[in-house]
Amino acid sequence: MSGRRPGIDDEEIRHRIALEKELVALGHTFYKSLTRWYTAAVERRAADAQTHRTETLAAMEHVCRALTTKVSPGAENRLRKAQPAEHYYSEHIPRIESGLEINAMWHRRWRLTEIIRSVRTGEEPIAWPFPADEEREPEFPAPRGMAANIEDRRREREAKDRFVLVMPNGSDKSYARADIDTLSFIQRRKLLDQDGAMEEWYRGRRMNTGSWSMVRFDDPGPGGPVWLTFQELRQMPEPDRSAVLIKYNGPIRSWYLQKLEERGEKPLIDTP
Repeated sequence: MSGRRPGIDDEEIRHRIALEKELVALGHTFYKSLTRWYTAAVERRAADAQTHRTETLAAMEHVCRALTTKVSPGAENRLRKAQPAEHYYSEHIPRIESGLEINAMWHRRWRLTEIIRSVRTGEEPIAWPFPADEEREPEFPAPRGMAANIEDRRREREAKDRFVLVMPNGSDKSYARADIDTLSFIQRRKLLDQDGAMEEWYRGRRMNTGSWSMVRFDDPGPGGPVWLTFQELRQMPEPDRSAVLIKYNGPIRSWYLQKLEERGEKPLIDTP
């Protein structure tokens, strides 16, 4: 690792090289989705643009989750936070639908490139050594009563759709949500990161219908998985709701913010 910061031992160097490769792969997925979104917007293919916008947002959440857990929350915040007077990346930006949003994503892509470079050289502080307690899933902060636990178990029984993951050797493997619950946090993340659609399914999207009316929080306590509708999450006390959306970052927060947008409401949490 040429140009590295002095004082980094060989084990951390190997970890940083592996982390760089992981972030580059996630960034490549983000970039491809963003390019497809931009192209569809320029060509005025509205339906395709919306599809690729969703893919881009999901890919960015994967990047942000990796930054938060493996680099630092500060790195994730630098990626998300728009900078003043960001220039237009293309002459088309002012004229296309969602042009400013696309432009902000282009700038995030280049901020990610700089963060990855700093990870490689050792300038960027990272989560090292990786803390043991990171292997635990975040706790669900809101207490659940008996009636709510019974309803959660009913919703879990009804969610029988499975996810079929295409393996590297070309074979298929079918998963139930309960199968993934038994994995450790690290094993679970490696599996879900293989396919963005898999995490959306794990968090509540129905594969058989494509609907996503509730979100699922996997085994947060003795009551088992929690299933919440948008209204149930919306009606939680603000500190609990904010804690949930921060701890369960990624698809759940994206789902919640999308539901707010559909209703023309503003978020009641501080979203970067």
